[in-house]
Amino acid sequence: MAVVCAFLTITIVWSELVLPLPVNLSPFGHIISAMGSSKGGGNEEEGPGDGHGPEASSVGSGLALMALLPYLYMSLCTYYSLFKFKLFGLLELHGPQESTPGPLLF
Repeated sequence: MAVVCAFLTITIVWSELVLPLPVNLSPFGHIISAMGSSKGGGNEEEGPGDGHGPEASSVGSGLALMALLPYLYMSLCTYYSLFKFKLFGLLELHGPQESTPGPLLF
């Protein structure tokens, strides 16, 4: 689990660092662009469905899942650290509906 989390962290940080570059060096960008280009299929004779059949639906679902995975991991890391953040015991978040208004406003 630690190896997977370390890999995701390094990959996300790398992707954020190479974002302003004119070339796509992001591993997530390569995966998503490869899945997006396979969505079209390149088949000139697609038939009556025009690429909106079960194959296109599964590729679209996979594309959405691949785009969602980094965001879920970043959200998990953010909210985990927010709940672990304690400033002299005054500004700490507690479980469901047990936090006082001060830490929620901070």
